[in-house]
Amino acid sequence: MMQAGAVPVTWMQVLCELQRDWAREVTYDGAMEIIKKHSGAFGSGVFYAETFCK
Repeated sequence: MMQAGAVPVTWMQVLCELQRDWAREVTYDGAMEIIKKHSGAFGSGVFYAETFCK
């Protein structure tokens, strides 16, 4: 596919593109759970921010 011009992307880019509008409450919690569980240091940062910024 790359030879045909496709640009590879990560699962995180796909998730953010699917979420698109972070004000959408219906899908926000699910997207954030995926991020916290599977995105390493970024997920840890999200967890930290949620814990200490409430």
